[in-house]
Amino acid sequence: MSNISSSTNSNSDTLLPLEKSLPYTFHNKTLLNIACRHSSLKSSQDFGPNNERLEFLGDSVLGLIIAEILYNKHPESSEGDLSNYKRNLVDSEILNKLGQKLQLEQFIIMSEGAEKEGGRENPEMIADTLEAIIGAIFLDSNYEVTKNIINHLWSEELSASTNSQKPDKNIIQEYCQKHVLSSPEYKIPDDRDDNLMFTCTLTIPNASQFSLPSTGTGKTKRLAEKNAANNFLETYPFIQSVIGDDSLPQNNQVISTKNPVSIVLEYTQKEKLLKPVYVEISRVGPPHQPLFTISLKVGSFPPITAVGGTIMEAKQNAAKQFLRENKDKINEKTK
Repeated sequence: MSNISSSTNSNSDTLLPLEKSLPYTFHNKTLLNIACRHSSLKSSQDFGPNNERLEFLGDSVLGLIIAEILYNKHPESSEGDLSNYKRNLVDSEILNKLGQKLQLEQFIIMSEGAEKEGGRENPEMIADTLEAIIGAIFLDSNYEVTKNIINHLWSEELSASTNSQKPDKNIIQEYCQKHVLSSPEYKIPDDRDDNLMFTCTLTIPNASQFSLPSTGTGKTKRLAEKNAANNFLETYPFIQSVIGDDSLPQNNQVISTKNPVSIVLEYTQKEKLLKPVYVEISRVGPPHQPLFTISLKVGSFPPITAVGGTIMEAKQNAAKQFLRENKDKINEKTK
């Protein structure tokens, strides 16, 4: 009895709908067939090679092409921004999403054991298969053809690339580095629950201000970690305001080399408003790792609340937040 799942076979005609969806017609049909062969077949030599080598190649080709597209599309973006855009675009969650659009789960050739364990719904299996297909297209054609296919498949994601935010795990890591805290720990037992889901527990050791651990679940360990990080930021939302971004108003009359506190002060002086009022609302955490909460009031603008590891840092974060939230009004008055 064959140990290959009977729902998909290696007949090249079976893969014609996949070629139409890509859209790409293979000259060497064997390459596409191999790209769809999951590694669960590797224990048996009777069924030919699996897609692991093509997945390795496709991962590198995809990374290079996405990097080139972003480099040309965003000439003003920094290396750090481009890295964030790329990281989001080649994330396994995006690959799984695009693979589902292509209905790759119908074409993956796997062992019966992998099939019974829910392989066709496994997001990592779908993501890996898409990478293998990209590797196969590259070998069957050339760089430019492969880039055209990726531009087509990733069109929506590339259009929204500049709106992509830093991954939650990166935000938490940056916060810990900025405040000299221990690195976040993501603990995942090897065993899955009855629903075949992994559970991840996220903690920051020796940080009393984060006494509540955060948990997240997912069909893969990576997804469980991602959900744990997302839940952590929902529990401690001030982390994002501390990390923030540097998107101050773009009008040259408002931007300067001065820190945000000085910019806000100069704005109130120019508009003949009362000086900005910074009030310390609270201080939490141990003496060596305090966390201050500051309230900022500027004229008739709504008050702003921000946090920081020092009073000055909290003031700067409050000023940054004020400038971000009111940049249109400020720019209009400073024209």
